[in-house]
Amino acid sequence: MAIFKGILFVLLIAMTAADMAMKMDTSQVKIASEAGSMEFRRQLGNTSELSDPVKIKMAEVVQIGADGLEVTDCAKNGNPLFSMFNPMKRFANFAGKTFNIDAMRENAAMPNAGSLKASMTKFSADLGADVGKLAIDLALAEEAGEVVVGGETQALEKGDMKFNIELSEWKWCGEEDATGAAKFLDVYMEVKGKLTPQMKHARSAAVPASFDIGDNMTVSFSGKFQKDSGAWADMVDGYPKVDPTNPYRVIVRFPRFSTKLVYDPSLTGAAGFVSLSIILVTMTTVVACVMFNGIM
Repeated sequence: MAIFKGILFVLLIAMTAADMAMKMDTSQVKIASEAGSMEFRRQLGNTSELSDPVKIKMAEVVQIGADGLEVTDCAKNGNPLFSMFNPMKRFANFAGKTFNIDAMRENAAMPNAGSLKASMTKFSADLGADVGKLAIDLALAEEAGEVVVGGETQALEKGDMKFNIELSEWKWCGEEDATGAAKFLDVYMEVKGKLTPQMKHARSAAVPASFDIGDNMTVSFSGKFQKDSGAWADMVDGYPKVDPTNPYRVIVRFPRFSTKLVYDPSLTGAAGFVSLSIILVTMTTVVACVMFNGIM
């Protein structure tokens, strides 16, 4: 999930047939139906000027073998061309997908937050018969409270924003009529702020990995995930991490799942800065949660 922090005056400002814009008195977020991207801005100090936008979107989803490398053998029905040009093993065409955005729900229960109420929406897309489904739950907190995931606690203030990423009905190399032996799923998320993500704090047992993205904003990614509705577990060592081939992308790694994997990221911050922490829940059968928090 992702959390944006600020005093909330207006939750839903504008919604077209395709996109949605939600605003607080000091911040705003826009959801684009094309590619399901999110764009967050906040007011700079006491001025009317807005910060540079923080843009977050899904970039790629890649199936990984037991050796930690991308699966190479993923032929379908004995067709070697499918193994070479296969969206099942590497899907990167989020830009070509249209996300359906649900109507706003007010006074809804925020996931993993007890009785905390929020205004929420969901946007989702079918990525294709050989890939799976993706859904993102986005929430604006209507009151202060806490989100607890796998022993990690995230404090929220009224107006904070949080989102979950969920992957479901996933098609795997090595099942049914597809060859290969996928053991993990790497999810690449693109985060573009004023700066490329710079590591501030490495992940530990109770603290997420955090990255400075400029304008006093920090994005943090949890090392916890939930597989097939089981107990929260730790991500493999070395993840989350910045993509060595693209400094704007962060990679999280999940084990193979049957029904769903949940990832729950979050953003938190105190006066003058914004931080993002991620808690794993499937982005619905895999959920990723990112939170942006900031007082403008």
